[in-house]
Amino acid sequence: MESNKMRIVIILMGVLIACSDKPSMVKDKPIMPTKEIDILENDKKVATLEYNQENLLNKEVIYNTETKKVESELGYIYDKKKLVDINVKGIDLDYLKYALDNIYQSKFLSKKGIKFEYPEIVSSEINDVSTILTVGKNYDDFKKDSVINGNEKTIIYKDFNKKIRFYPSYITQFISEDEKIKDYNLIIKDSLPIKEVFQLDNKHNLTREYFYKKNKVIKIKYTTSNSAIPLLQKEFIYKNL
Repeated sequence: MESNKMRIVIILMGVLIACSDKPSMVKDKPIMPTKEIDILENDKKVATLEYNQENLLNKEVIYNTETKKVESELGYIYDKKKLVDINVKGIDLDYLKYALDNIYQSKFLSKKGIKFEYPEIVSSEINDVSTILTVGKNYDDFKKDSVINGNEKTIIYKDFNKKIRFYPSYITQFISEDEKIKDYNLIIKDSLPIKEVFQLDNKHNLTREYFYKKNKVIKIKYTTSNSAIPLLQKEFIYKNL
């Protein structure tokens, strides 16, 4: 299904490290607990990300939400903690390109004071925010404002009136390529996005809210005034992280 294909494109994955049990006279090292993040969409598990002891993305399993079976597996390969390749099973896509794009966009947002602890699990949202701020930087035909209140900052684009190609992104379920974003607000608190509001030219609006626990994103909620579009809620369940 197209939605499953888009989901696979926008979730960026980790490296598979194979381990083998070999007899040894040396005392066995303690077994370290597996570090994982489960990603759910509207209460259905879509992926599990596994991390190594250095918190580098190690492996990802993507599930078909209808059959609940494994749809594909991905593994990141590093050289001195630098991503060099991605092994993909189950689909023919250039994941390395998407992963490197995500790393670049994460660094771009970091320079803007926006940071996620595990950016790979919110690659879609990172792509969206990075794209909007880049477009905003390159145009001067609308009103830009920034309001600071303590540790909270609001970025305001008034009369933005831009069509933006977000693909690959979950936001394409709510904003089509030919739809203009009339106004845009982004609220940031302690370097973390809290809320985005997209006012569209079709009179509808989209709100995206982020929820955190100890600076880790645990939920992202998409709500729209367009009753014809189903709502979307993404949840992130951390294990030993």
